[in-house]
Amino acid sequence: MNSIEQVFHYQNRQVRAIQFADTLWFVAKDVCEVLGIRTNSVRFILDEDEVRDFNPNDNSIDVCGAEAGRGVRNMLAVSEL
Repeated sequence: MNSIEQVFHYQNRQVRAIQFADTLWFVAKDVCEVLGIRTNSVRFILDEDEVRDFNPNDNSIDVCGAEAGRGVRNMLAVSEL
């Protein structure tokens, strides 16, 4: 099972990281809060291979703070900071 690998802290904010397929992915919401940018701008800033959606309903991925269930949106993650 893939899961949160580490939680980094920057200026009293946490940045969660997911180890998936030999790559460390950072939860985009956390990164954007630290950088002071909107999450929906990430896809325009980064290359296509640096952005990925994780589905909390996927049993192979355990993302801290993401609750599975109906109506739950995918969690956006980035491989670059």
